[in-house]
Amino acid sequence: EFDNSSAQGNLEMVETGNGFTLWLDKNGTVYVSGRCDSGRLGLSCSSNQLTPKTVMTGVKDILASPTEGLWCAHKTDNTLWCTGENTGGGITSNGGIDVWTPVQIASNVEHFGIFATHNGSSSAIGIVKSDNTVSCTKNHHGNSMKCSDKITETNIKQISGNEYHIMVV
Repeated sequence: EFDNSSAQGNLEMVETGNGFTLWLDKNGTVYVSGRCDSGRLGLSCSSNQLTPKTVMTGVKDILASPTEGLWCAHKTDNTLWCTGENTGGGITSNGGIDVWTPVQIASNVEHFGIFATHNGSSSAIGIVKSDNTVSCTKNHHGNSMKCSDKITETNIKQISGNEYHIMVV
């Protein structure tokens, strides 16, 4: 049972991550439940959450990493907010310091994707901005090449990838 009774019958999407579940309702509210470690719930909690708790409002899209305890929310003001495991600097440049409550990592965002690695050692977040520039939260495949150096397309509608590939539509 959700902490907000209006969520029942009003859900838009569900997203599962490593040890947690996210729900987005039609009003733009994000709910989360699961393991409470490494900031994966975005609640700054001290114990696992068995029932879904409200964590954010004003959201239009959510994605979770399948390999790490991190997720991001694309808000209606086109900002991107993320929380969770920050292994290797997937969310912020302070690699190894987990993010316990959602932090804004970008503005003017049109689309985003979370790039998981094959062994779950770290994730990166690919961001397409309204001016069609592309950036990622960390370098491509652990080297000095920026993901924007790999993208020459324009009018991008979706970005996704993994440790070795970046894909755009």
